[in-house]
Amino acid sequence: MPWCPKCKCEYREGITTCVDCKVDLVEDLQAVKEEEEKVINPYEEYVTEVTPEDVVQARGTVKVYHNNKSKAEDFKSSAYTLLIVGILGIAAIVLIELGIIPFHMASPGKYITYGVMGALFLIFIVMGISSFGSAKKYASEAKKEDDLTSQIRSWVLENVTKEYIVQKSGVPAGMPEEMKYFRYFAILKSAIAEEFGVLDASYLESLSEELYAEIFEEA
Repeated sequence: MPWCPKCKCEYREGITTCVDCKVDLVEDLQAVKEEEEKVINPYEEYVTEVTPEDVVQARGTVKVYHNNKSKAEDFKSSAYTLLIVGILGIAAIVLIELGIIPFHMASPGKYITYGVMGALFLIFIVMGISSFGSAKKYASEAKKEDDLTSQIRSWVLENVTKEYIVQKSGVPAGMPEEMKYFRYFAILKSAIAEEFGVLDASYLESLSEELYAEIFEEA
């Protein structure tokens, strides 16, 4: 039965390409596992052997990417939550003191309690206002990010074809499909970096994965 060398999913006979990873299937998954055990660095233009520590360090530098639009929404959600809790908390203290809410505390210590709780709720309100500022900042950056993403996508889909990547890679005969994927992916990232300059590593990684799938799916 054929297997995907990337996600390790098994397919029935007759299927040649992984529907999720867009890479060619292989008949012998064990051969791919043996290649993985050699610890190959997937981010070099040419595959070279490195130590396990080198691979961990290299992969650790690329974090999971969260776009600015998502960050703006997260900060806005946090801002609303903090403001609501802060305002309701202060309102509750006032209502308790006025006797509208039947909650009685001993007189000697109640004002200390009010002070501590009031300060805490004020901090929530200040944090909520600050989160609104951060949300506005990331929303502004999200517009620039969307414009850049659109430019990169248009350029790549017009200029970087599957044939170009395969020819540029110069993969030797017999190279496992998973190693081909790593080399193809590195070439795509390199092409984007050469055209658009230095980009955030996690942003480049995430966008390259999307574009790689489109290039090899359309091809």
